[in-house]
Amino acid sequence: VAAADGRVTRTGNRGLGGKQVWLRADGKSLYYAHLDSINSEMHEGVQKGDTLGFVGNSGNARTTPPHLHFGIYNRGAINPLPFINFANTETEPITADPISFPKWGRISAAKANVRPSPSTEREPFVSVTRNNPVKIIGGTGEWYQIELPDGRQGFIYRTLIRSAAPEISSTSADTGNNLFKEFTDRQPLLTFNSPEKLDLHAIYQDRQLVRYKNRWMWIE
Repeated sequence: VAAADGRVTRTGNRGLGGKQVWLRADGKSLYYAHLDSINSEMHEGVQKGDTLGFVGNSGNARTTPPHLHFGIYNRGAINPLPFINFANTETEPITADPISFPKWGRISAAKANVRPSPSTEREPFVSVTRNNPVKIIGGTGEWYQIELPDGRQGFIYRTLIRSAAPEISSTSADTGNNLFKEFTDRQPLLTFNSPEKLDLHAIYQDRQLVRYKNRWMWIE
């Protein structure tokens, strides 16, 4: 959207910026690049908040997720920091508090969708099921930012996750079973020489998340 009242001076699909719009406002040029489509015309007068185009990944951003490349220019690019209105202190309350999790969470619903952004407007890229573990790496609004054991990251709605600290049950490590420090490890940290009981906290694919000597570990 237009960051200020002004006039569109250039639009088109060219160069590294792909589909782009240039807006002249307050004596400076505002640059909107990598658009999916353009919603403004050359020499058009616009007001702050008017839609100039729609976010995409055109130009040299074609291998990246959709995003906006926004710049402020006045005989060259200038630092945008002084233009930020720090007087606006209203923020969305964070109800998805990652502090309450001891590293790992566990899916508490029959199914939970993992989405690329904290919104139901984006389609999920994977679904996880009850007792699957997720690493809590942040919180925004009512969404947790999570990392799956295989390294993929996304967002899950807060009510679908519980702490993985309480064990589900116990599991038996038989002689010859391997114990891994990380889910993605292929070299075991140790191999059991005798059967041993462990607390089971979560399950993901062919491995179980357990507590061994007060550490989170994975067992086949």
